[in-house]
Amino acid sequence: MSLLLISISATAGEIDTRRSLPMNEMQRDHILTEMRALLAGTQGILSALTREDMASVADHAPSRDGDASQG
Repeated sequence: MSLLLISISATAGEIDTRRSLPMNEMQRDHILTEMRALLAGTQGILSALTREDMASVADHAPSRDGDASQG
């Protein structure tokens, strides 16, 4: 499954043209798991940055192959 997520800011006068993507339960769980992993990695990176701990920043960053669960 390939999914591209794009975030675009809309002003109050613009029409919202986003569409719901139909997904089965397994797809939904996969997407949510990846999103949670990315959020946990981002939180880890921000926490390490506040401590100026670049080794921890690197540990929390996703690998180059894009697997968020590794970050």
